[in-house]
Amino acid sequence: MKDIFKDQEELTYQDIQNFLALHGQKGAKTLSLLGQLSDFRQAINDPVGQILIKDLMTKMEALLPNIVLMKASDVEKAEYRAYLNLFMDWINKINKYRNLKTKIKQGDKK
Repeated sequence: MKDIFKDQEELTYQDIQNFLALHGQKGAKTLSLLGQLSDFRQAINDPVGQILIKDLMTKMEALLPNIVLMKASDVEKAEYRAYLNLFMDWINKINKYRNLKTKIKQGDKK
């Protein structure tokens, strides 16, 4: 798997300074959240993280045919929902990271 954040522009020290000057304490909280999500980014781009994502996707793919054909047991449905919820949580974290990074990069000009 490739680094899904590879094409993202890196934040500069000046970007961060400008953002903090504009947003003060709220900006500091945003940067703190970005730091937490940065740990997530490193985890999913690490070889072990990529193995875990591939494993999750493989498990979902194995359950999907019975789900689609409405032949899945209650246990299989519960497993699929759990995997899907975890996958969606990861997607939301990725999107939140990208959005926060963009917000900081643009200085929240909205």
